[in-house]
Amino acid sequence: MATFDRSISTKRGAGALAYARVSQRMSFTFTDNGTVKVQVNIPAGATRPSIAVETPTAFTGTPTGANFRCGTADGGQQLVTDVDAKAQGHIAATIVAPYDRATPLASKTTFYAQVVVAGGTAPAGTVFAFIDYDAPLF
Repeated sequence: MATFDRSISTKRGAGALAYARVSQRMSFTFTDNGTVKVQVNIPAGATRPSIAVETPTAFTGTPTGANFRCGTADGGQQLVTDVDAKAQGHIAATIVAPYDRATPLASKTTFYAQVVVAGGTAPAGTVFAFIDYDAPLF
């Protein structure tokens, strides 16, 4: 099961230089092995995306992995390559080197995020992922 929330955390600048820092939260909940996907639309003109992954409580059962990835294509890893989120904790995911965080997006862009839980027996747990970016104010 997946859910999706959005909030604006700050506003800076004025006129053509105004932007808002937007945070979009995705949750991925598992009661067995499988894949849960979420799509996030990022507006044209947005810059500086960052991604953090939170696992509030370690997965129960014995999963081999709970791999989070994010890309500009379904199942892609253009932004974040697989990071294992089965243990409790915070991961400040590294945006892959070729992705240009500074240049504003030319058009609305969809980011595809997913978590794949595999291996072991009876895995259960929840992973949250936060995509933050600077969105232009119109």
